[in-house]
Amino acid sequence: MGNSFSSMGREGAGGRRIARVGMQMRLSLISFDLATVVSSTRVVDRRAASAGGTPRGSARGAMQQCPNNDRLRRASPHPLIDINSRSSRLAPVPREANAASWRRRARPLLGTIVEVAACTTDEPAYRRAADAAFGCVARYHAAMSFHEAGSDVRAIAAARRGATLDLAPETRHVIAAALALSAQSDGIFDVGVGAELVARGRLPMPPVSCPGTAALAAEALRLEDDGRLTVLRPIWIDLGGIAKGAAVDAAVAAMGDAGLSIVRVNAGGDLALRGGEPQRIAVRGPDGVLVDAGALADGAIATSGPYAGSSDQDASALVVRGRRARWVDRAVSVVAPSCLIADALTKVVAILGPDAAPLLRRHDAQGFSVDASGRLERVA
Repeated sequence: MGNSFSSMGREGAGGRRIARVGMQMRLSLISFDLATVVSSTRVVDRRAASAGGTPRGSARGAMQQCPNNDRLRRASPHPLIDINSRSSRLAPVPREANAASWRRRARPLLGTIVEVAACTTDEPAYRRAADAAFGCVARYHAAMSFHEAGSDVRAIAAARRGATLDLAPETRHVIAAALALSAQSDGIFDVGVGAELVARGRLPMPPVSCPGTAALAAEALRLEDDGRLTVLRPIWIDLGGIAKGAAVDAAVAAMGDAGLSIVRVNAGGDLALRGGEPQRIAVRGPDGVLVDAGALADGAIATSGPYAGSSDQDASALVVRGRRARWVDRAVSVVAPSCLIADALTKVVAILGPDAAPLLRRHDAQGFSVDASGRLERVA
């Protein structure tokens, strides 16, 4: 699936995100006595790596000092989940305090490995739920991929001025959210960047006769009350900076609808959790170092940024509409109640840095960056 959106456009081999619409989220920052080794990769003790210490505020129940650090350690013999891994090797799943076992399946979708996991003893129920989750993700992929000939995104690229299109429900949902976020961010987040990304060679040239224009999506697209989309002017959009998070949200919801209460979905770093014990999350810094980001319960986290060994991310890719990302050399993560929001806001945080705080607070979200030394800097 075409990754992009804006400055952090197409993400590197490690760039990712997370979550579930409507879920309540809590990310507890934990101070560590010991550094931990996961898969032979160094994990930075954030308390030691941050010279000035990591902020430990308690803004709206998001990042807080964890009151049950010992309990989390006992519950997690494999203490860290690397949300940025693209390999088919599944990350360790922490054990729950009860006797139920974790079950996991994975499939290649969205240009990465999508893993769905659940803590349950009912294998048939898990398989039904996993199939439903993968089906959700596949629908998002088919509808919103810039690369798929039959996708809604391709149909929009081929549409002439004044055309009205029928969209898949998934596409309507994502475009509505993207237009709202564009308005809230004064265009910092905007999906109308397809032509710019094609010009840079970061997306393929679509086989259409209408050239894409450089315009905000809100100036070129209008969602009608009946759910159809009117194209006010030709535009090439790219939903890669928000659709993967939305797909993860849908997958988590599908597993819940199938009767499972403790689930996790990870699409190459767009990760959502619902139910069960908090799970400790590791974020990969620009040089590949894993940094423990804390414990996540009932929420989502998305990460985006430059990674060692990746040719997909360079400084020129971080300039969109004349704006250069402030945190061009850092991994940027956002924790939010939904993966869609977390996914999109990583780009806003990358461009604005600390100035993204008001928008993060508006969405009950928090952001942080990790530099090459493993130092974590919090936003909002």
